[in-house]
Amino acid sequence: ALSSAASDVYKRQVIKDGKASIKSASCPDQICVRQKSISKVGETITCLPNKTVIKIVGDNSEVDVVS
Repeated sequence: ALSSAASDVYKRQVIKDGKASIKSASCPDQICVRQKSISKVGETITCLPNKTVIKIVGDNSEVDVVS
């Protein structure tokens, strides 16, 4: 779990079982906390009030379409 704190601003980010999520945050709307966990390349979780973006990057080894 990763945490950051500056006065009354906080967020708790968790990476577990290959998935990332925000479990708690000081932002008023809690949109980032209610978002589902992310695990696929290109997925993001954004918390604008806390100026945080979590993005999955890497090689996309999955096959999306076969023709």
